[in-house]
Amino acid sequence: MVAEKIKTVFRERPRFVILGGVALFVGVIFGVLAIPTASTIPLHEYRLRTLQKHLHAVIDAAHPINSRPLSKLAYVGNFGNSNHCDYIAGQFRASKLSREEIQNAYADMLTPSFSSDSNAPLPVEVYFADDEVFELSPWSSWYEEHLPMLLVDEKEKVYLVFAASELHSHFGDLRCS
Repeated sequence: MVAEKIKTVFRERPRFVILGGVALFVGVIFGVLAIPTASTIPLHEYRLRTLQKHLHAVIDAAHPINSRPLSKLAYVGNFGNSNHCDYIAGQFRASKLSREEIQNAYADMLTPSFSSDSNAPLPVEVYFADDEVFELSPWSSWYEEHLPMLLVDEKEKVYLVFAASELHSHFGDLRCS
């Protein structure tokens, strides 16, 4: 009886060795491909949140008194035509002031960014909802995502005040490919 059990174990062992080898091979391939990619996502998220924090610290004191926040946005992705990561953080806001008054409130304003950002300090920019840029991607998708659900007075001008840092290495982050 013991001899039969030993024979059974030795007959099944090659299957375990083969399956173990295949599992090890798949695990190594997965580790080589997935771990570098997965480890870069937190890096990009950290950079984006840092940019967002710095931007809001700078612009919160500069908003025109008669403006109100509608929605905040922060994105990391490839907003151009090559393999790189871009970061954008900002706020959609509404105000009854003129375009010029709104633009003057943020004129010549710069914001710091994350520590390794060679583009810093970044200019604070303003786009109005009726600008042509909101007909292009990714701006059009942000507009559709953030604004349709909001109630805005006819006399108010909707605008996006933001900072963007572009052309950073993607380090394998699929959002930037």
